Amino acid sequence: MPNVRAQSPEEPQFTLQADVQETDDDANLVTARGNVLFRYPHYEIEATAEEAQYFVETSRLVLVGDVYLEQAGEVLKDTHVVCLLAIGQCMPLAREILM
Repeated sequence: MPNVRAQSPEEPQFTLQADVQETDDDANLVTARGNVLFRYPHYEIEATAEEAQYFVETSRLVLVGDVYLEQAGEVLKDTHVVCLLAIGQCMPLAREILM
């Protein structure tokens, strides 16, 4: 599986793995599809999903499709989860936002 490692001076390192990854430099967006595995040890986050989109400028990760996320012993299962990586907060994404 290919890996994306992202690190900036403000944020600790995380890993995003998937079968397929695409980068859109114009949109500052990384898209990962198929067997997505996300790890962010600094905030004790580990998640799996069918797809993920990482928005570089806002340090936001959106996980889609059969999401299983564990953070510091707490488990979140949903179809859409958003993680605000700058603060290490993950939550279900309201369905109204997606429409």
